[in-house]
Amino acid sequence: DTVDLLQILVRRNQEEEANGLRASSLAPPEPASFLERIGQRLFAETGGQPFYLIETLKLLLSHGLFTPSSFEDSTRTGDIVTTIIKERGIARLFPPSVRELISIRLDRLRPTAFAFLVAGAVLEQDATFERLCLVADLSEQEGLVVLDEVLRSLLVQEPKRLSSLSGSTVYTFAHPMIRDVVYVEAGETRSRIFHRRALHILQETSVPAAKLAHHALAAGMLEPAFCLSVAAGDEA
Repeated sequence: DTVDLLQILVRRNQEEEANGLRASSLAPPEPASFLERIGQRLFAETGGQPFYLIETLKLLLSHGLFTPSSFEDSTRTGDIVTTIIKERGIARLFPPSVRELISIRLDRLRPTAFAFLVAGAVLEQDATFERLCLVADLSEQEGLVVLDEVLRSLLVQEPKRLSSLSGSTVYTFAHPMIRDVVYVEAGETRSRIFHRRALHILQETSVPAAKLAHHALAAGMLEPAFCLSVAAGDEA
């Protein structure tokens, strides 16, 4: 569907160009293969969520993605979306309109619920209820209250259990972009403290050393981060 949308945009632009309504801007030299690559990356960025997809397309268009020079450069870079991301120095495409919309939803939450979400953004795949409460510094009762709140907000979803034996359930964000906005809105100090708590909690489990090194580095704990990185290299 994402590739189909791109093809529609190309056809519409070509029709307008043929009618003299605009200059060439969506005429790739290899439409099928190039649009397929772009479509795959866009889907990876947005999960096909319509609003995120359209806003990401707008962002790419504003950066001149579909200009002739962009298509020419693509034959050398291989993935112009990746190139744009590298040039902007970010981990993923992040349309300002998407951040604004998600931020509005976050503003409706209580501070404890936002802290719960920040803990989830820090823990990611390790976000069990107990760990979320510990990282967010919430009691079990407070955690249950805010869990109901964030689930009602549809910002978080409750997936399958980690294992049938442990009974642990990992809570994930409804979309990766929500996680990104939460992490950015948390601020540097809060994120650093939460990563430090996550490190102490996960050190008592069997998570890979590379993951521990990530938390140590994000917490500003350089010596532990170095040691854990060496251990991660040994594990690899």
